[in-house]
Amino acid sequence: MKPWQNALRYGAWPALVAGSLGATWWAVASRSVDPEGVALLGGLVSGLACWGLEFAIPFSAAWRSQPEDEPDARVDAFHAVLGVAIAPVLLRALCLGLLTRASIALGALAGRPAGLWPSRWPLGAQLALALLISELGGYLAHRAQHRVRWLWPMHAIHHAARRVYFFNGLRLHVGDAAITLFTAGFPLVVLGASPPVLALFYAIANAQFPLQHVNADLRLGPLNYLVSGPELHRWHHSTLPAESEKNYGGLLIVWDLVFGTFFWPKDRREPAKVGLYEGESIPRGLIAQLLWPLLALRGAGDR
Repeated sequence: MKPWQNALRYGAWPALVAGSLGATWWAVASRSVDPEGVALLGGLVSGLACWGLEFAIPFSAAWRSQPEDEPDARVDAFHAVLGVAIAPVLLRALCLGLLTRASIALGALAGRPAGLWPSRWPLGAQLALALLISELGGYLAHRAQHRVRWLWPMHAIHHAARRVYFFNGLRLHVGDAAITLFTAGFPLVVLGASPPVLALFYAIANAQFPLQHVNADLRLGPLNYLVSGPELHRWHHSTLPAESEKNYGGLLIVWDLVFGTFFWPKDRREPAKVGLYEGESIPRGLIAQLLWPLLALRGAGDR
């Protein structure tokens, strides 16, 4: 491997996430640029970088092209538009007023008119708290999506991909995206996290999510005990429950360590096969996939 490739292997993840966070922090401090816009830009830069990384330092040759019998790019794009680009924006617009009122009511109930959020803490400490709270909600919801039968069909659409590459990280059913937003994003608003804290949080999230699924040979080393990066997350897409029902973290891996679902075998670097569990399938049609969770309700119950 050439020196520049080795530099990408170890430096791409820190550079992209730190770059997104640093640029957004500057926007917060300068008060002359919209921090949320900068955080969004950080995610776009990370996505474009992932596309390049998959060519420069590919991890799996088998994952570089679509399966011939089941092309996935169109499916991924369809769910990315509906589940990532449209649904969260509409939900935020519809729920923001209610969430703000809930935050005020919760603060009043606790005798803290300014709200429950520790707004006097240093900004870095507030960001760390936001990450831990959001990740706990996301972890619990993600684990439930794998264990509760009526939740699994929505999440199964994400896991149906038979390769792991950066764009199928955006392969989210509308309901799946809504669950993530309600459990990982909205609690921060209800607790009263300020717009700068939320912008910094999304600066990390937007940059991290494409990197989590990237088909590039990134090495995080000891950071794998803190961050839910590609080295860990590809195991979550295994067809074997013993491997896939691990590493639920979205941004951090700390709650997996706490609850015993951390998985990082040292003798292998990838699962033998990724996709749905043995014997499972979902419809191939795009509209059928949107309706699939409703059709599957007749088999509701715990897995």
